[in-house]
Amino acid sequence: MVLSYQESIDFIRNLPARLEAQRETVLFLPKKLALQGFDGAGKLKWWFRVPLLFPRMGAAETLENYATQLSEDLPTYLLLVLRANGNAAIGYFENGKILNHKVIRKYMVRQKQGKSQIKHLKTRGKSRAGSRVRLEQTIEFAEEINQKLIDWETEDAERILVSSSIDVWNLLFKVDVLPPFEKRDMRLRKVPYHIPTATFAELKKAARQITWGQYQEV
Repeated sequence: MVLSYQESIDFIRNLPARLEAQRETVLFLPKKLALQGFDGAGKLKWWFRVPLLFPRMGAAETLENYATQLSEDLPTYLLLVLRANGNAAIGYFENGKILNHKVIRKYMVRQKQGKSQIKHLKTRGKSRAGSRVRLEQTIEFAEEINQKLIDWETEDAERILVSSSIDVWNLLFKVDVLPPFEKRDMRLRKVPYHIPTATFAELKKAARQITWGQYQEV
């Protein structure tokens, strides 16, 4: 069952009373941003994955303390959908509304083989004209993404949500124009579900999904 952002907040805030009434216990799963509920016999009864925009859960966090960290106001966040074929959709959001967005397209794939230039950089053909063009486009791809994030003044974003392969992600930190955050920034979170294409439509769809919680009874 999908819960809205506010419904997810209400669920967490009302959970202590439910646990007491039904004699349940709860377990935090910080890496998964989830909670598991158990009955008095230790049997799993339900699980709840909080919205991706919720605060991180400390390993020793109490439910009451975690509930006090929740705010009805959505945090400011970056959403980056990056693909090795040279497509990217990026957005900067405040109060749940998109302030800035950009879809980027570059020529980074060998037409016959379908290989992105990121994978092809260390193989033969690097000196050929087509390969040089793809290399230039690959560098421009990463630098244009990073420059947009700088131009949008996103340094104070409270969350940075990323859907990307490891190769594209690493590329952002290997060019001259670097992103306005560190590679292992504590604000970073991987989007845990598939985003099929890097388009504005998919960016908006993902922006809605990350505000939802998921509740499931076992």
